[in-house]
Amino acid sequence: MTEAVNRLRRYAANLRKVNKRDAPSVDFGLDVLDDIIRDFEWEQRDMVRKKDAPEIVAEAKEEPYRRE
Repeated sequence: MTEAVNRLRRYAANLRKVNKRDAPSVDFGLDVLDDIIRDFEWEQRDMVRKKDAPEIVAEAKEEPYRRE
């Protein structure tokens, strides 16, 4: 899935270079695409955090707080 996101980013960057003065509406569409990619990445991070959260909590309970 990360590869697909990277491909979309490269595609958007190339379109921005080509269509800078030709079509301002393309920039708006690419901004929307950037927002979609960003939202997708945040959702993926949240899913990983939620999946790993029980393990992290269990590790924290097993290992007492240490002062150094």
